[in-house]
Amino acid sequence: CRMRQDVQAELFRALSLNTSLKSLTLQNCGIGKSLSKELDNLLLNHANLEALDLGSNNVRGEAVALFAKSGLKKNISLQRLVLSHNPIGDDGAKALAELLISNPTIQYLSLVDCEIWGPGCHSLATGLA
Repeated sequence: CRMRQDVQAELFRALSLNTSLKSLTLQNCGIGKSLSKELDNLLLNHANLEALDLGSNNVRGEAVALFAKSGLKKNISLQRLVLSHNPIGDDGAKALAELLISNPTIQYLSLVDCEIWGPGCHSLATGLA
């Protein structure tokens, strides 16, 4: 999935047009901050997405907050969310906790090696409860 950012942005725009996707895996694509808005637009167009894997993309807390408050918030069918190996930190964990409270369909959440510490774990525990 390593490609130039302009090509990735075009791919995200093209995928936005296909609203029948149920699963999207974008591991190790280098999304990071620069493509967060394009990815959020893609997520906005896929309110029926059931599985999303963004593992190993340098996705930080501010991007997770964007997805949680925008693209993923409207999703009522997401069951599987993988954000492992991204430095989402405590701020990202807090945003995820808010998403979990408003979205009871998420059944699987993977946060391996996400730089989440005490405050983030506490937020997630509240959201999961």
